[in-house]
Amino acid sequence: MMERKLVVINDRNEKTFEKTITTAGSDGAEFSPLNGIGTDGTNAMQWTGYFFKGKPPVAFGFMVQSFGCPSITFLDKNEKDFTINCDNRH
Repeated sequence: MMERKLVVINDRNEKTFEKTITTAGSDGAEFSPLNGIGTDGTNAMQWTGYFFKGKPPVAFGFMVQSFGCPSITFLDKNEKDFTINCDNRH
């Protein structure tokens, strides 16, 4: 099992959100390389910002699923993760 911690900090250097992302329970999942760290710049996998009208900002693209479907994390603890329906057959 591997894990990473996602921490969002505002412009006043205050932590506004924190979540542990783990590969536990995921069959064949792995972490995506972080944008700009250890990549050649072509691996733009992560995205953060406003995605759904009237909802808090989101973050996604930190894990690659081998089997199963990815999810979108709302940067608000009152919102549950949104699992994307997909067809990930091999």
